[in-house]
Amino acid sequence: CTGTGGTAANLIADNALETLNLGGNNDNNSGRKKHAFWDTQPMFLENPTTATSSNIHAPLIPNKPKSELRQDPYNMPKGFVWSDLDIKDETQLNQIYDLLTHNYVEDDDCMFRFDYSTDFLKWALSPPNYTTSFHLGVRSSKSNKLVAFIS
Repeated sequence: CTGTGGTAANLIADNALETLNLGGNNDNNSGRKKHAFWDTQPMFLENPTTATSSNIHAPLIPNKPKSELRQDPYNMPKGFVWSDLDIKDETQLNQIYDLLTHNYVEDDDCMFRFDYSTDFLKWALSPPNYTTSFHLGVRSSKSNKLVAFIS
C-alpha cells in the first residue's frame, strides 16, 4: 500500500488501515508485512534468500529430555479446566464436532462455514500411531461444556 495522499481524511484512513494491519505496515528491514499477533509467536520466519528444506522443517525448540519438561499443566483461568479428549468416544467426538462447526469459519464474510463430518474428524485426528495425549480440550468447570480444542 502506498498511501492515499496527504489530505486529512486520507491520513486518517491510512492510519486506520495501518492500525487494522490492512496496509502500509511493512517491516523496513525485510519488506515483510508486520503481524501484531504472529510476530510474537515462536515460529520460523522464512527468508526466501536463505530458506532451505532443512531449516524450514526443523523444531523451533530442540528436543529436551522428558525430565526437563514441565510436569504440571498450566493453571486455567477460574471457571475452566483442562480435559483429555478421546476421539473414539462418540459423545466426545460429537462435542468436538459441535465446537468446531459452530465456532470456526473459513472466511471473513462467514459464507463458508467449517462442517467436516465426525467420520472425517475421527480419520483426520487418528493417523497411524497417533498419540491420544495430543487431543486436549478446555471445558467450563460449571457446565462441563467443551469450549476449546487443541490437537
